Amino acid sequence: MESRAEIELLLKNYQYLIKSQQITESTQKNGRKVLIVKLIFSNESKLDAFESEWNEKHKYQYQWMRQDNSLLISWGNDAHHPEISTHPNHKHVGNRQNVQPSEEMNLGKILSYIAQIIGILLILAWFFW
Repeated sequence: MESRAEIELLLKNYQYLIKSQQITESTQKNGRKVLIVKLIFSNESKLDAFESEWNEKHKYQYQWMRQDNSLLISWGNDAHHPEISTHPNHKHVGNRQNVQPSEEMNLGKILSYIAQIIGILLILAWFFW
């Protein structure tokens, strides 16, 4: 799990895309480290990122949503989908019922993916304007 300083450095690479950001880092009494990142992008879509580390186990959940909070894609590594070939890593596309395989993800991979998609949307909007 990256530190707050590493996350802030990563976010600087995407400052052209990020409209607002909030980073919260804490250590709970049991030693569990938690990192929460909330981003709003230039197209008003949002990313809620949650990472935790405890007893050498890393958990993550990244949820990319439209402005109205409807799901675009959610990536996670909770072990509740053993039928997926990349278990425990998986993604939900469009809704919670559409579960698909996913490589192990981190915030850098997620931001790179979102930047590509938003870039394509901007090009299409310009083309059809």
